[in-house]
Amino acid sequence: MRKVDATSDVLWQVIESLEALDYLDGPLADHHCADREVWVFRPVVGGQRMYLKVAFRRVPEGPESALVIWSFHQPRFPMKDPSC
Repeated sequence: MRKVDATSDVLWQVIESLEALDYLDGPLADHHCADREVWVFRPVVGGQRMYLKVAFRRVPEGPESALVIWSFHQPRFPMKDPSC
């Protein structure tokens, strides 16, 4: 398996180009925070399937939300096909 160069620029390009076909699962309960949910995606980056888990978090002192990237790496386990 070839290593993917996962710089912050690459990560933001991946997030900006996510499509419905990249969706894998979610919303799921966030085991770090009971009142937050996470979503899992499986985009292809540089010819490699990647695992991407994100959450949205309300920013203190305002109505804005922040994107929290929990994981971005090559899968450690086989990922299910979302079309099944």
